[in-house]
Order: sequence, then structure tokens, then C-alpha cells
Amino acid sequence: MEALAETLLPGAKEIGIKGMFMNYVATNPGPAGFFDAGFWNLDTISKTQFKKAFYKLTSKEEKKAVIDHVSVRNRSFFLGFRKTITELYYTHPAVWKKLSYTGPPQPKGFMDYYLPPKGAS
Repeated sequence: MEALAETLLPGAKEIGIKGMFMNYVATNPGPAGFFDAGFWNLDTISKTQFKKAFYKLTSKEEKKAVIDHVSVRNRSFFLGFRKTITELYYTHPAVWKKLSYTGPPQPKGFMDYYLPPKGAS
């Protein structure tokens, strides 16, 4: 999981994407089995083509070959995993700093107002 996340989003490992993802699947048991089957499929393809698990691949070309295969043959897993880790990645405050984003006004509140602003009428 972590190797695939790091390949898709470099820097994901350093913010603890594995723990974030594990917390996500622990609170959302429905997708847990779906992702587990997808990782099993990813590893099977890697072992078939390169005789080692995906996380042990060191070559970018080998990783790309496995990811390209999975993104076509197991598209729903690939797109679901990519969407999930992208959302988790970009909700981390360390990533916000890299993007020069100070974060959303909530839950900190609105700086100059005691009530949220009203929509335009």
C-alpha cells in the first residue's frame, strides 16, 4: 500500500500515508475488502512479471509496468485507491505548508466575524 502510494504521490510516505489510510479503512470497513483484493492483485501481477512483491521493486520501469497493467485491468481499484490517497494526502497540514496554503477557515472559525458570512442575495 505504502509503496503504491509513494509511487503515485512522492512524499506520501513522509507524512505517514500508511497510518492515514489504515485509519480510513478501519472507520470504513466496506472499502477495506475491496482495497485488500486490489493489493493482492497488484502483488500477484508484480510477482508474475518480476518475481518479487511490488514493494520490493526498485526500478521505476518495473513499477510503471505493474501500475499500467493494474490501471487498465483493475481500473476500479486503481482509481478508487488513487482518489482515496490523494484526498488523504492533500488534507495533511504538512502538505498545505508545501503549497503555501494556510488551511481552511474551519474549524478555526472566521477571523473577522463572529458569524459566518451570508451568501449573496
